[in-house]
Amino acid sequence: MMKRICTAITKTNNCRTVAFVCGGKYGGAYSAGAIIALACDYIYMADNTAIGAATGVLRTSSGIKDLKSVLGETVGEKFASAARAYIAAIAEQNNRSGLLAKAMVDKDIEVLEVTEEGKSVFIEPQNKKTDQSVLHVWSKKGSLLTLTAAEAVECGMADKLIGSLKELTSELSLTKARIVKNNSILKARRKFEASEQKLEKIYAKIDLHKKRLGSLREQANSLVDEYNRLNHSYACNRGRLMREIAADRKQLLYSSSGILKKLISEYKAVIDLKELHTDLQVDIVAFKKAINSAKVERKEIEDVH
Repeated sequence: MMKRICTAITKTNNCRTVAFVCGGKYGGAYSAGAIIALACDYIYMADNTAIGAATGVLRTSSGIKDLKSVLGETVGEKFASAARAYIAAIAEQNNRSGLLAKAMVDKDIEVLEVTEEGKSVFIEPQNKKTDQSVLHVWSKKGSLLTLTAAEAVECGMADKLIGSLKELTSELSLTKARIVKNNSILKARRKFEASEQKLEKIYAKIDLHKKRLGSLREQANSLVDEYNRLNHSYACNRGRLMREIAADRKQLLYSSSGILKKLISEYKAVIDLKELHTDLQVDIVAFKKAINSAKVERKEIEDVH
């Protein structure tokens, strides 16, 4: 969704596009909101707001994680590299620093502001020349760049501090302009949030099923150990006990198969939800693998039966 919005903004050439970052005290443009703001021709920010922290994440059954922890270093870096290039291109299109934009999505990027031929430029520390004076350290390694409204204006990522929408229309000489509020994005957001809540409920069910399955596996393995112990003993009632253990294990395996069937259904529900709302942070590949693993295990149980 974020890229679709940015594309719509950047393709608008019959008027100025303006982002007004507000939201009350401590409001701001974070994550996708920061990138969307950077796509606009102008960015005006209310005091006490901020912009940045736009790194990509994935929602998994165990919570929200960064790309590399879910996809691995190689694949994760591939997506991270694409994200850096994308946000840099968006920023530079409107004469903003691509490096500062990259620092908003990559915590390992450090940014210095130095003087070069009487002008200030933004560089990484390893590119600093001996004759360049450091004016400001904007981003340090280990944390994503997030700029206050004043800082954003100072480094050129935003154009001006504006106190209200009325003040903004005056600044743009649009005092007689008709303000039309489009609620479609808000409605889409609410629908998206409803899907996120539904996803959380599915994840809760998955976790519960996994715990129950783990408990049944432990019980089944314990019965196998007991069965093998009896098989090597000389107890007078060994045969009856072994038959009882075998019956109990069969029941545990039957219950496990039922839980695996439920897990497969929940995994498919996650994938269906992702396909319905493509912006949900879900690792479909991981869930497809989970479905295949559950099917294999269920088949093995059925073969035992």
